[in-house]
Amino acid sequence: MQLSDPSFVLSVFLAGVAVGAMLVAVMSAIRAERGPNGPMPKPGSDGDRLAR
Repeated sequence: MQLSDPSFVLSVFLAGVAVGAMLVAVMSAIRAERGPNGPMPKPGSDGDRLAR
């Protein structure tokens, strides 16, 4: 595939957007877990429920 192929560019762009959204979600989850109760008050409770 050449770089000028529109479908290839679109797939790369969508992959980048998906990775960026995942990073934002992970960072916001870490920030929420680190609230006033210290780091990770309930380890694995919400993360495991969302992962399954």
